[in-house]
Amino acid sequence: MILCESALSGAQITGLIMFTLGAFSLLRGLQIRFAEVPYFVVDYRGWSSPPLSLPFGGVFGIGLCVQAFEIYLPTWILEINALIVIPSCSNA
Repeated sequence: MILCESALSGAQITGLIMFTLGAFSLLRGLQIRFAEVPYFVVDYRGWSSPPLSLPFGGVFGIGLCVQAFEIYLPTWILEINALIVIPSCSNA
């Protein structure tokens, strides 16, 4: 029997999924970027390329999941997260 207080909410499950995808994207992007001959060089045509954007998307994905666990995290982690996420979401 699962107690209601100990069950994960939908936001926390989504946060775990976002953290997993963000961490994978960040690690894979850094692996591609710092390879001996980077993979994006072969077919790079001057526009944005997915391998170049993977690390940035990974950091943003990890930043999105922080809000689901804000009651468990120290304040300084939330402040660093605000420096990353808030400017990225503005329309200015």
